[in-house]
Amino acid sequence: MIPRSYHASMKNRPLLREIEKLPISESGMVTEGVCFLRLQDGTHLVGFPPNQKTRTLHGFLSRSAKHRIRPECIGLAKDVVCRYAYPHADASAAPPYSLRK
Repeated sequence: MIPRSYHASMKNRPLLREIEKLPISESGMVTEGVCFLRLQDGTHLVGFPPNQKTRTLHGFLSRSAKHRIRPECIGLAKDVVCRYAYPHADASAAPPYSLRK
């Protein structure tokens, strides 16, 4: 029998790949309930810690990404990918995985 965690990692592989590509230089907690990501260009992003389901994504990251992104910041990293790397709300935008050019 294949473990459930294997299926979870396969389903989220494209998302994890995009999270690992983010140019994050630092991550951590500002205060209780508020986390931050600092990008290599100096951009500072602030958000809320993830729920338990989203927090499990951290376990599937590569070792180098785990050192850059703390577990309590994985939700914010996922949010950055969903909002900025893949602007799904823009009907004219074609995400990189689309067959449409």
